[in-house]
Amino acid sequence: MLGLFLPFIRIHLWFKYGLALGDIDCYNDHVNKRQEEILTCVVDHFIDSHQPMSSSMVLDRLSIQLSSATVRQVFSVLDQGGYLAKLHTSSGRVPTDKGYRVYVDRISDVGRAINLDDYVTDQSYFMKFRCFFDQFLLNLSKKIPYVCMVWMNERALSDIAMLKYVSISSQYGLVVLFHRVGIVSEHYIRFEMDVSGCDFHQLTQWLIGQIHHDKPIKMAQYTDVETHFLQVVLQLLSRQSMLNATADHRVVKNVTRCLGLSDYSDKASVQQLLDVLDDNSALDRLMMDTVDPMALSVKIGQELNDSRLIHSSFISIPIVLDTGCVARLGILGPRRMDYVSIVQLLSSKETLAELIQV
Repeated sequence: MLGLFLPFIRIHLWFKYGLALGDIDCYNDHVNKRQEEILTCVVDHFIDSHQPMSSSMVLDRLSIQLSSATVRQVFSVLDQGGYLAKLHTSSGRVPTDKGYRVYVDRISDVGRAINLDDYVTDQSYFMKFRCFFDQFLLNLSKKIPYVCMVWMNERALSDIAMLKYVSISSQYGLVVLFHRVGIVSEHYIRFEMDVSGCDFHQLTQWLIGQIHHDKPIKMAQYTDVETHFLQVVLQLLSRQSMLNATADHRVVKNVTRCLGLSDYSDKASVQQLLDVLDDNSALDRLMMDTVDPMALSVKIGQELNDSRLIHSSFISIPIVLDTGCVARLGILGPRRMDYVSIVQLLSSKETLAELIQV
């Protein structure tokens, strides 16, 4: 019977609301083209202004041939689907977590990672990495008004694959370290005694065994001079492999500018953001809680699993060097974050080259 009246229902809806029956998808967990266009308009407006959007504002912004009644009907469908919400009975609409998710998932040209291969040399290794990332975040902070942070992977940065010793004089030498991320670093060392008579090849082999965690040869078999050589070089290796003992592995910038946004106009919202930034375990969880550790990730509101961040969003992207993830970049801000601009910024080689200039 319904099939008999379906054409008349379509005609009635078209004349009354300007809607085809296919526009009403509240019973399906997806949006059609018209609904997506209006949802995108609401999200863009809220990102720009932090204000709800009415049906008349949609018509003005989109310049499409629709009636206010049609837009209100689409609003109703998007409300029922959980994509939009009304703050007050007579107010316009604002996007929900689900609405933001649809918006973000349709952003094209998403980059997978920030590649440092063309920018990092041995002159920016280890402690210089922190200065490197510090400047990178400073440059990034000039372009976006959100909290910017880098989480450094100390294990990846400090792992040593091989070493070589070059004798300069009886008490001075050069240790060349070949790191697993493809960087070579040079370290000059001084001895308290004459080590020129040592078998450097044999001693270097023992040290390589230590690096690779092979069964060590007892140091007792070596002479006092050889033992002194090994101890001095081991101290160097220990310093290089314990980056986290000498430096904080997080760099955070732009907190004050982010708190200046209208989203943080009350004391509670400011305190919640500051609490998260003071919670090291929460920051580590934000950085590492991603389905694909080698791809850009966007989490919105409740997806962050933290009651302090239900009105926030977090974007993270790996930073790679020689195919290994040496760090992750994180951007924390309100749910109405300008996702498109950030994704385009992180996907543009020209922009990244500008940001990475130290």
